[in-house]
Amino acid sequence: MGEELNIKDQQSVKNRDTGWRNAILALQQKGDQGEQIYRALAEECPEDTRVIISANHAGDTVYVAAYVKAYKEFYHCDKVIFVVRDSLVKLPALFPSVDMVLGDH
Repeated sequence: MGEELNIKDQQSVKNRDTGWRNAILALQQKGDQGEQIYRALAEECPEDTRVIISANHAGDTVYVAAYVKAYKEFYHCDKVIFVVRDSLVKLPALFPSVDMVLGDH
């Protein structure tokens, strides 16, 4: 038969589960916020312009920005607007293929 968890272990599991639920909720909220930003920008953009939202950290932002040239070629678009956290605005601007960078606030 399986072992029963002692009270300390049960609390640990409960805390871990609550932590995961909170993390998932936070990601959903960020996704909703990102979708609102995307829709607002996409409605105003010319047809040859695409919007990329990178809600990640510095490494992910640099990784995505490095592929903007290939993205443009694949999707046949002339311009890309890159939306990132305010603290990361300078990173995608380092890549010549990124035409415009906006902070998230």
